[in-house]
Amino acid sequence: MSLKEIHEGLVTLYLRLNGYFTAGFIVHSAIPTRVMTELDILAVRFQHASEREREVGSAAELRVPRSFTDLLLCEVKSGTRTGPQFNAPLRNDPFAMAAVLRRFGAFPDGAVPEIARELQTQLQPSRLAGAENFASAARGRVQVRAILFAVSRIARHPSQAPFIHGQHLLDYIWRCLRPTVPRPKCATSYNYELWGDPNLVRMVRYF
Repeated sequence: MSLKEIHEGLVTLYLRLNGYFTAGFIVHSAIPTRVMTELDILAVRFQHASEREREVGSAAELRVPRSFTDLLLCEVKSGTRTGPQFNAPLRNDPFAMAAVLRRFGAFPDGAVPEIARELQTQLQPSRLAGAENFASAARGRVQVRAILFAVSRIARHPSQAPFIHGQHLLDYIWRCLRPTVPRPKCATSYNYELWGDPNLVRMVRYF
């Protein structure tokens, strides 16, 4: 596995354990051999999602809403030299952001351009620097948020854009997969091939 595959696999496992369904997404281009942009992970968690038998709540740093269906646009960053940011097309190209929102299918087509503008305004580096909350927009009982994951980092400087760092990921996954006391209704020894994705199988085995 490459470093990128490991990092994206850790984020996918983390989101799955937090109750999200996940997928990647490509925004196609009219230019042959090119794409406009791609999202590492799209995720959705419905507002009544629950796995009580696991006895582990959602991760505090993810700030999972209790009364909204939560849609996530996730970028996974591996570098450590500069503060992580969303890719430029997602920040600046209205078509790219609108294409991602339409892929979710949670908003009426006529509402998509306005939501795209709202998110892109918040995703500008000058707005994200030092922000306390992830970029977000909501309509009715559906919320969409843009979240950066910086897996190689163990902390965030206050002047940087908000992100979830690697220590958060590892601590939460460990808590889910390695309970200190056996759970009466949630065994942790079983056929890990049932996770399906070979990368996830490797990671669950590791933990």
